[in-house]
Amino acid sequence: MDDLHDYIIRILTIIPAIFLVLSLHELGHYLMARLYGVHARDFSIGYGKALYTRRLKNETTFTLRLFPLGAHVGLDGEAYKALSFYKTIAVILAGPLFNFLTVFPLFFIFFATVGQPSTPPVFAGIEIGGVADKAGLETNDRVLTVNGKPVVRYEDILKITREPAPQPVEFTIQRGNEIHQATVIPEIVDYIDLKGLKKKHGRLGVIVRHAPFDLVSIASINGVAIANKDKDAARQALLSVIDQYATIGFKSTDGTIRPYRAWVDGVLNKDLQTPKAEHFDHFFIGTLGSHFYNPLPVRAAFEVAAIQSGELFAAITTIPLQLFPMDKEKFKPDETARDKPVLNWIYKFIFFTALISIVVGFVNLIPLPHFDGGQLLLLVAAKINPALSAKKYQAILIVTALLTLYASVALANYKNFKTYTHHKFCVAPAWEKDKKCD
Repeated sequence: MDDLHDYIIRILTIIPAIFLVLSLHELGHYLMARLYGVHARDFSIGYGKALYTRRLKNETTFTLRLFPLGAHVGLDGEAYKALSFYKTIAVILAGPLFNFLTVFPLFFIFFATVGQPSTPPVFAGIEIGGVADKAGLETNDRVLTVNGKPVVRYEDILKITREPAPQPVEFTIQRGNEIHQATVIPEIVDYIDLKGLKKKHGRLGVIVRHAPFDLVSIASINGVAIANKDKDAARQALLSVIDQYATIGFKSTDGTIRPYRAWVDGVLNKDLQTPKAEHFDHFFIGTLGSHFYNPLPVRAAFEVAAIQSGELFAAITTIPLQLFPMDKEKFKPDETARDKPVLNWIYKFIFFTALISIVVGFVNLIPLPHFDGGQLLLLVAAKINPALSAKKYQAILIVTALLTLYASVALANYKNFKTYTHHKFCVAPAWEKDKKCD
């Protein structure tokens, strides 16, 4: 039930995002062309049957069509061809540029008016025998300061504890009405995860996720093994420890099973007993059950929006260098507040609009026919040597450029591919039967 709900929400988020992104892309071309005096015959948003048509004062026919999955600007051919070389480049690049310029303002406006999606600095689970456990940290402890600095988001703690060469970290934590101090030296882990990605970072051995987990993530409860992907068995085992502390074996991204001590709250997990409930196939640990939006002043919102935009740009530009495997975690929005569904939808809409906008901008720069990159390549080639404007040479240029691009991507991923395929088909996590390679 929850999976269907998430799927519907995702569709209702991504389709409007695609619609907005493609419309802004064509708007960039349109505005730049108009700036240079090129008449636009028509500006269509969507495809299929026309739902709304209006002729603007500048003689452009604006049309809104049935299927919101594209946009098109029809420029006056003769006027466009008459533009200078550099003005033509400006019109071509205006589409991708509009896509890129969309990203930062979207994040900034949301962070400045609503806040930044954040994880409470509260431990929902403590790994038994982990460094946090040995240092005396307990489930439901709230972190007040780290190295003497106040914290309100666990993400700020991660910046310190996940360093590949971590130093001792001084925690001030609140436990009920008491204040405690603890010093933890993060454990350094170096492994290849289940997706074949090489990872090295510090870890405390804590769970701070307050959003629901899928039942299939459970490998055992209080030492009793749960068959792989047996949601019914996991559900029944959880119901037997409601409103108690339990040792839950979680399937880890490094392929091992790690036991965590966690509180299984009856109120948060009430859906486990109702088949049609939203979280029938999911469960919560801890007592919070939600993440939150951290209000930001304008300056901080500006900085955070710049960082978020930069990280998204960096993640997308490195995709060709890391296809096997691709780190999909970089393209997921942060966890949101459970009790704010409207704000959650707005945030996810903004995130996916920003993500798709960057992708569309870069994809359009690929030298394919009818893409901005293809037009740009042919324009520059003709400027260098007018003879290259002949159709047969244009085809050769496009094919050569694509082959060069594909070869570069293949070369960049060659080393990773062997590791990826070996891990994908030959290495089994602890909760699955051993895989065998031919």
